[in-house]
This record gives sequence, C-alpha cells and structure tokens, in this order.
Amino acid sequence: MRIHLEKTTPTHGDHFIRKETQSVLVYSSHGIFRVKNGTLIRQKIHDVPARQVELDGHIIWCDESHLKDDEVWYQLPYDHTVERITKTRHLLRPCCPVALYTEVREDESLKAIYLETNEMVEAVADDVRAYLEHVQ
Repeated sequence: MRIHLEKTTPTHGDHFIRKETQSVLVYSSHGIFRVKNGTLIRQKIHDVPARQVELDGHIIWCDESHLKDDEVWYQLPYDHTVERITKTRHLLRPCCPVALYTEVREDESLKAIYLETNEMVEAVADDVRAYLEHVQ
C-alpha cells in the first residue's frame, strides 16, 4: 500500500539507508509501458479507491492501487511520451516495514513522494510518524 503525503517535500540528510533505481516509463494511447532489460512491457492498472487518514495533524492518503506487468510488446506505439525516473528508497533502519520513496524526473523535478508498506497504517503508525519528522 502506498501512503501519499499531502503538501510534503523530502529533506536531505543522513537519516536514511538509501537505494536508487532507474526506470523508464512510456505513456501512449495504448497504455502505460515500462522498459525492463530492453523489453517493453505493458502495465495493467489495478485501481482501488484511496482512503484519507489523519495522523497527528498530517493528512495521508492510503492507496492500494498498483500497476502490474500485463504483456510484452514488440513495437513501440507511434504516439508516445518517455519518462525517465530515478526512484530512491529511504529506510529508517534495516528491515523497516515502511519505506519512504521519492521519484525524480530526468529534469530534476519531483514526480512523487510517498510511503510504502505491506501493513495497515495503524500497525506501523510509529514508523509513519518517524518518517513524517523528516519531511516538510
């Protein structure tokens, strides 16, 4: 589950264990694609309504929607836009059940900042609060 934070930006510092990954997304009228190891894979959207939760005065959105690999395509659709993303995972500690992710576009603009966990927000509220201390 993704926990989207309203009106936040990441702060920099040595508070986290970081790991960066690069990805390429292709948007077209035929769908959303990702490029993995030189293969073009169309994504299937599993959309679930988001729910709003207030935690210590912060509004957070819990969203269980996700993209899943659907099928391999062998030809890039003619009408498309390419987006190169640097995704950084920030962990408070090793094996933390909650991770803070930042996604930055090629032009250095922030695409998204969110928390991700497999747990319910209430079960990891202390970790969520700890991350909220490191965002503005």
